[in-house]
Amino acid sequence: MTLKGLSGSEDETRQLVECYGGNPLALKIAATSIRDLHKSNIASFLTAGTTIFQGIGNLLEQQFQRLSTLEQQVMYWLAIHREKVSPDKLQAVLTPALSKPQLMSSLESLRWRSLIECNTVGFTQQPVVMEYVTDSLIEQVCQEIVTESPKYLLTHALMQAQAKDYIRDSQIHLIARPILNQLEITLGSVHQLEHKLGRLIRRLQNEAIDTVGYGGGNLLHLLAQLETDLTGYDFSHLKVRECDLRWRSPPQASLNLHRVNFTQTTFRDCVFAATFGGITSVAFSADGCRLATSDTNGEINIWDVSNSKQLFSCKEHNSWVWNIAFSPVNPILASCGQDHTIKLWDTTTGEYLHTLQGHTSIVTSIAFSPDGKFLASTSYDHTVKVWHLATGKCSQTLLGHHACVWSVAFHPAGQILATAGEDNTIKLWDRETECCVQILEGHQQWVKAIAFSPDGQILASGSFDQTVKLWDIHTGMCLMTLPGHAGVVTSVAFSPKENLLVSGSYDQTVKIWDINTGKCLDTLEKHTNRIWSVAFHPQGHLIASGGDDHAAKV
Repeated sequence: MTLKGLSGSEDETRQLVECYGGNPLALKIAATSIRDLHKSNIASFLTAGTTIFQGIGNLLEQQFQRLSTLEQQVMYWLAIHREKVSPDKLQAVLTPALSKPQLMSSLESLRWRSLIECNTVGFTQQPVVMEYVTDSLIEQVCQEIVTESPKYLLTHALMQAQAKDYIRDSQIHLIARPILNQLEITLGSVHQLEHKLGRLIRRLQNEAIDTVGYGGGNLLHLLAQLETDLTGYDFSHLKVRECDLRWRSPPQASLNLHRVNFTQTTFRDCVFAATFGGITSVAFSADGCRLATSDTNGEINIWDVSNSKQLFSCKEHNSWVWNIAFSPVNPILASCGQDHTIKLWDTTTGEYLHTLQGHTSIVTSIAFSPDGKFLASTSYDHTVKVWHLATGKCSQTLLGHHACVWSVAFHPAGQILATAGEDNTIKLWDRETECCVQILEGHQQWVKAIAFSPDGQILASGSFDQTVKLWDIHTGMCLMTLPGHAGVVTSVAFSPKENLLVSGSYDQTVKIWDINTGKCLDTLEKHTNRIWSVAFHPQGHLIASGGDDHAAKV
């Protein structure tokens, strides 16, 4: 059946079969060559000299060189995928974009040539074909890097960030590593190889030739596989596609992107060590073992403080998560957001527990009572609500603010509740009577953040007027104003053990203050965009911050 459609005597047919040792795939490909080049005549093929075709490798090379550019691109992509892939998935990775009819026509041509096979799942290559095409891709990419003339380096991902782990591992060991090994031999050293990759990066930046996006990701992947120290590297203005920024070789080691410049870099189909939204809130658990972060994508992540390992990713909010808070006594995390809801999570499993509903607008801030039995929340709807966690019901609604309420805090004794908002005031509420017992006035603009000192004697506030104020809660007097920030003060937190206060601001700085003298002891300037949240570790030795530069820093 393999030789059906060919013309030749019985001896000629037997000679052809013996030439390829009866290998069915080789004979199918040889038959294609005979039909294409020798008008189906076996004798003509044999007369031309079987040595140039003998062996499956030679056959594949002869067939591969006759493919169109598009067909070769498809063959390379099938080798990269390593397993059956559907036409839709294949179409999604091809660059430049290709219509479905064009792709199907190419696939049918390749199938007719016996270079690929298919079933209901999708298309792939037999192992011997995949090995040949992979070797061809490696050779092609090596030549492009040495000559600094990228082509397939731009149109094909050497590793796929979105692939299954075992596929990505195969891509590393069978494509990326062999490319690096061959280049190290050709160029003479790892240093020369890094230099060559750096030149290609600069070319992509300066000449804007990477119109399809795989070049930047491939070069970053190759540097990571070399275990290059990327500190201070400039990847600005690149298009980075299909790049796994979580790991480097060996797979479980961290990829250090310290001080890496990604200014105006376009990311597509990449995987990151942490979520890539603006960090809206950070919070330490009561025992200090865990750090939670929330972001503008609606995600909450819980991390192990000791090793920075991500423990859980909590996804139930459908938009911004504005604030998060750990219960002081129970393994519960609360979150509130743009979707008008408050959600409760089990911090031992990361599982969603319950939703508290009642606010009619964005929920801006939440705080647990010291005994962990109640949760207070503030909202754009001008109200403050207190929730009984055992029942999930709203037990109190406090009315008195005339604009959005931005922040809430429980006094350490639990009886007093403080709130602040866009009416430029801070209000102290008696929880038993639900009455506002004191109004603290002095800020010239909205009050964004408040926090009680551990002994309950002082309340700190941060405002859109760019100042931090310290208040005596018994007299209602402003004890001192802490100037120094050059932007909105978005968050304040007291150290649990020392007379220190930390503040975060739109000016991209975190400041540490001595509350006895009002002196700024230190300014931390590692963020590159506005800061939304700061938090002290329960032991007082760590500070966490999060901001619009997509980073949570400790």
